[in-house]
Amino acid sequence: MCGKVQLIALVKSGTGGRRSLEVIAAAVFAALLLGASRSRGTMKPSGRVHEVWRLDLPFGNDLQRGSLLEDVSSSGTMLLRSDRYTLVLWRPGEIKPLAKISLPVRPKQGQMLSASTECKFGSEENRVLCVRGPWLGLEDVGAGKEIRHVIGTQDFAGLDWDHRKDGAANTVEGARLPSSPVVVSVNTNDGRIAVAYNTLKNPKILLFSADLGSTLASWQAAEYVQDLFWSPNGKSLGVLYFNAYRPFNRQGKWTGWHPERDLAGVPDVSIFNVSTGKQVLTFASAGVDAKAAFSPDGKLIYTIAHFYTGVDYGFGGWTKDTLRAFSSKTGKLVRTFEVEGTGVRNSFALSPDGHFIAASCTKDTRSDWYYLLRLRENLGGDVTAGFVILDGSSGRVIFREKRRMFGDVATGTLPLFFSAKSDSLVTEFGQPPDQLVAYHISR
Repeated sequence: MCGKVQLIALVKSGTGGRRSLEVIAAAVFAALLLGASRSRGTMKPSGRVHEVWRLDLPFGNDLQRGSLLEDVSSSGTMLLRSDRYTLVLWRPGEIKPLAKISLPVRPKQGQMLSASTECKFGSEENRVLCVRGPWLGLEDVGAGKEIRHVIGTQDFAGLDWDHRKDGAANTVEGARLPSSPVVVSVNTNDGRIAVAYNTLKNPKILLFSADLGSTLASWQAAEYVQDLFWSPNGKSLGVLYFNAYRPFNRQGKWTGWHPERDLAGVPDVSIFNVSTGKQVLTFASAGVDAKAAFSPDGKLIYTIAHFYTGVDYGFGGWTKDTLRAFSSKTGKLVRTFEVEGTGVRNSFALSPDGHFIAASCTKDTRSDWYYLLRLRENLGGDVTAGFVILDGSSGRVIFREKRRMFGDVATGTLPLFFSAKSDSLVTEFGQPPDQLVAYHISR
């Protein structure tokens, strides 16, 4: 979801002390006058995009170092996970959070319990959907209580997501896995919740009512699911299947590294009519993608390249580190967006008016290989975290932000949220220092 970001400069409150209004006003004036930057990287003015505020973490007693920006509502309220079990609703310019809730601890089911929790706003701003696979929980953050929790599948046999052993019936050992055992997408029109369970033998997709009170539909997934995405009118659900190239076939026989042969013609995007459950479109993107989304007018389907890709060349209409657009009617490739120097990968956001695209360009400064990235981080190496904003029509880069980071940013993902008016963008940079940053986009 998107939210309107207020043009307010923020002041770090140290270890929780409250500054006087005079000090805050002075700091705000100085920040606006000097445009000072306190990060390792500096803002890159473009004439159209400029930073309007930033918040260093920890902030007060409620937002700790390592807090994660999970979502932004249509009114601009930010949903942050302060730690594994604490949610905070916060609005720019406020000293105290709007609300705070501690999440219940979930027990393991069979061998399944996700290591992390993913949270999204539900049908109302005070309702938050929290996913810790296989559990789905709906929390009333304002009231500080849980509304309901459910499990959408009982197929836990032999599944230990963190120490998983694949078999020939599914994929061979050594093949990469999708980003999460449970993938969730909330319909912004009516709050319906789509959930994909990447269970060992029978991955499936379910539709829940906005209050998790009833299951509206359920069907088997053709493959592991990498991402789910709703059409703007809420009548269609898109599925991006996990399409990792692998050097083995499903019988475990070595076939060699031939991604162009492995991926060619393999359908990895499907569109379903949620009322009938009928598949209305399926096509092969012939690529390895991490995320997908409909354009605001519903005419295009965008996909972005996956970070975990060690292929240095293009094939089948797909090029590493690119964003692509397909027709939502035919599935044909319409356009490829390439960003010189850094490329883009893993996460992106479309402005509601369709004029802008923000995409992550986080990468290792010396290598894209995942295992080398982790090795270099562990040895004190650095990566470049950043994003670009593209003109949605021409594909021209109108803004580029990058910063040297130290720590675990190996996923290459930055949270990116446009405002409802498409005139601002909020993101978060990891440690050190942890920062929430907002940018204004002028026409």
